[in-house]
Amino acid sequence: MDKVKQLLVYSSLTLAQIAEHCGFTDEHHLSKSFKKLCGVNPSSYRKTHSV
Repeated sequence: MDKVKQLLVYSSLTLAQIAEHCGFTDEHHLSKSFKKLCGVNPSSYRKTHSV
């Protein structure tokens, strides 16, 4: 999940591209797993942590 966080913050890849890059079946699987582990959805994480 650390790689997902890095890509959310430091790249402009879409969630689907990040999911594919990190081995998730699709963006929905990534989003569900991310929210379960981090407490927020990926787009919210990206908005609050963007540089």
